[in-house]
Amino acid sequence: MQFLSMSVSELSVFQACLAWSSKECHRQGIDVTPENQRSVLGSVLFHIRFPTMSLVEFAQEVSKTNVLTADDRCAVFEYVEETLVAAVKTVMQKEPLLQTPKLQSSIAISRRACVSRRRRAKIPRRSSSLDSRPSRSAAYIPATAA
Repeated sequence: MQFLSMSVSELSVFQACLAWSSKECHRQGIDVTPENQRSVLGSVLFHIRFPTMSLVEFAQEVSKTNVLTADDRCAVFEYVEETLVAAVKTVMQKEPLLQTPKLQSSIAISRRACVSRRRRAKIPRRSSSLDSRPSRSAAYIPATAA
């Protein structure tokens, strides 16, 4: 799990971890729930490099499992959003004719969802975890696990 490079996608690694955690829950005689899977996975979950997944993979495959907490999901979305916005700005400066309204719309929706959730829960934005961005090869470690 801690290899810097593998010939398999992070989504495949996540799916393999989910399959293993499901079998481990059965072996231990506990219900297969997102909370139990997260517990069984323990620190292994935090070696998966979620930011290297595409936004679509993360939203459709990872987010829906609820193995990550809402805070963890928002942290990943915010990190990916900031990375994408920076990349889009760079590309737009070089190629002003490239417009990406669909991407900007997706980013705006995820940002509004996270901001809305933080406001309801009165959670301040965790700028420290986003300012110390891991390298592309580093594992994503949510603030809740630290």
